[in-house]
Amino acid sequence: MIISQLLASGGLWFNFDGTQILMDPGPGCIVQVNKRKLNPHELSAIIVSHRHLDHSADVNVMTEAMTDGGFRKHGIIFTRGTLLSRTQSCTATSEKASKVSEYLEAGKSWSVGNVSFTAPVRHVHMVENYGLIFKTKKHTIAYITDTRYFETLGSYYRGDLLMLNLTFMHPRTVPDRPVPRWTIFLSRMPNA
Repeated sequence: MIISQLLASGGLWFNFDGTQILMDPGPGCIVQVNKRKLNPHELSAIIVSHRHLDHSADVNVMTEAMTDGGFRKHGIIFTRGTLLSRTQSCTATSEKASKVSEYLEAGKSWSVGNVSFTAPVRHVHMVENYGLIFKTKKHTIAYITDTRYFETLGSYYRGDLLMLNLTFMHPRTVPDRPVPRWTIFLSRMPNA
């Protein structure tokens, strides 16, 4: 999907009563933002659910855009520490925001402007990954990003609107690649 751009990639742009948040700025985010005439200077935060490129490829360029190339210390980046430690440039870029980073972790809550959000549970994925629940004065929006299904998944994401990021419509197995043991272990954990 990303390579062919059959559907545009680049993340989700939320505007919660004037608080604008960019979620998972994947490949082509800056192109899609300009195409839709969105203003990155108005972003209050950038959230990266996990370090896979389809969710994080444009975090540097979007941080640059949010901060006017680093001349305006502005915004907060929410992610996992592994993303920021992955490359020197990502860490340097994130330092241009008003806070270097807030680290996502299960059960923790944050607020930006007039919206609060929480990461209710760690997802079952190849890297540490979290979906979010956003709460505004009027609505609760739940966002489930990449995860292997587990029995209690739905119970963590209650709200007025549920958004699902699906990689595949049906479960897939690759004959040469069995399900990794750690995903089976994590899916059996009560707080996985």
